[in-house]
Amino acid sequence: MEQMLPPITENLFGGMHADVSLKTQPGLSQLAQNFRLKDGRWVPRDGFVRMTGGSEPSGDGICQGIYNFQELDGTVHTLAFANADMYEYNWGTNQWAMTDLSTKGVSVSAAAKLSFANSRGKLIVTDGVNTPWMWDGATTYTLLTEAPIANMVCVYYDRVFFFDATATNIKFEWSFPADPTDGYDADGNSWEFVQTDAGPVRGMAPLNNTLVILKEDSGSFLRGNVEATFETDAVREGLSESEGTISGHTVVIFDGDVYFLSQNGPRRAIGGQSLERINEDQNGNDRLADIWSTVDKTKWGGCHGFADTQNRLIWWFLPITGLSSGAFRTAIIYSVDDMSWATARFADGINIISAAEVENTSGDEYVLLGRYNGNVLRQNAATVQDDGSNIERILRSGCFGSLDPMVMKRLCEVRLHMLLGGNITFEVRPVIDGTPIDAATSGVTFDSGLHRYRKAFNKQGFTVGYEFYQLANEAGPEIHSAMTFLTAFGSQSTV
Repeated sequence: MEQMLPPITENLFGGMHADVSLKTQPGLSQLAQNFRLKDGRWVPRDGFVRMTGGSEPSGDGICQGIYNFQELDGTVHTLAFANADMYEYNWGTNQWAMTDLSTKGVSVSAAAKLSFANSRGKLIVTDGVNTPWMWDGATTYTLLTEAPIANMVCVYYDRVFFFDATATNIKFEWSFPADPTDGYDADGNSWEFVQTDAGPVRGMAPLNNTLVILKEDSGSFLRGNVEATFETDAVREGLSESEGTISGHTVVIFDGDVYFLSQNGPRRAIGGQSLERINEDQNGNDRLADIWSTVDKTKWGGCHGFADTQNRLIWWFLPITGLSSGAFRTAIIYSVDDMSWATARFADGINIISAAEVENTSGDEYVLLGRYNGNVLRQNAATVQDDGSNIERILRSGCFGSLDPMVMKRLCEVRLHMLLGGNITFEVRPVIDGTPIDAATSGVTFDSGLHRYRKAFNKQGFTVGYEFYQLANEAGPEIHSAMTFLTAFGSQSTV
């Protein structure tokens, strides 16, 4: 006998829980691709436009890094690096200007990702291949000949710290206060930081009075002033004996906390001193299980992250196995306020090598993405595409009926309450036992505003659900709520 079950109502969404094997609750989405959670509803992420004009970084090499550099007098420089050259964007003229760094007495490897720091209004740049250097924002470029060759750099207690050197040089080194040209190992300012993990320091996060130190398989933090006796006098505490970071470029500081990617997923060091597994729910279930299992670990040293402070989001770009040979087209996105997850997926050919948030001369903040071909993309709320490519938006529900796994269900109807910005073409697909099934497009054209959409189905499975799918040159919808109707009509037993 077939029995109508109470409708599953989702008036508030709680984020993404990407684990098809989990007994999910209503309101948790199995996949939220190119959506983000806002006040309990799913809203489409912004598109990105290419920043053209002038001597645009493009063509011959990767975008090695993007940085928002500010001098002490408040002058702001929006910088991108590609082909071993430096490019500065003029927000007034919308033009790029290129500086050939080889003519300035400094060397940069065209294949290397760069790390940046600001020391009292001076830009510090290192590539892990050549001697680090400093720029005053005008005409003076200075080689930091006493500094070590290292992949990463930061500033703590007014000292410039270089770290992530080589396997044979596991020291981190620092300058004298307010003088990036002097200090380091030659003056005793170095620490061979070896405890239970003998590898090099991969990541650092300087907070107000705490320096977080991350190796590949461990995490620590130091407290205390950086004086001549720093190595012996600093208070040293353990953060983790088993987890560190896969890349220093994944370390993000936001609101006094440190976010980074470990080998087992994203982590937050609260105040730099207490580790939290933000990929897990309150029951210890991994909310990113289906995504993290597809990460290409042979390429994850290239993972990188940044904070979108306007939307209070932390982004990390990942290489996915089988997706354009592990290209960085996918990002996992953590909402700091909602403590929820979503993903971004970019079209084939949009391989994101670097990313940062910058500020223009009016104080407006933008997210910039650096592509493998050197181009720079800017987030734009008025854009519904990514550099001319349509955005594939997917919202896949949880697996309804998973609490009764031996009872067959029939998906009867799905209703969506949506706010549209204009005409939209989409599909609402049935999801049977975790797998979406292609369905016809809506066949209905809606004007802008609030709309209620109904779709009837006759699909059977032990778990059922729905998927909203859109791939067109159109604005995405805000999905405010959903209601799903299903029946139960049988059970299965095995001997």
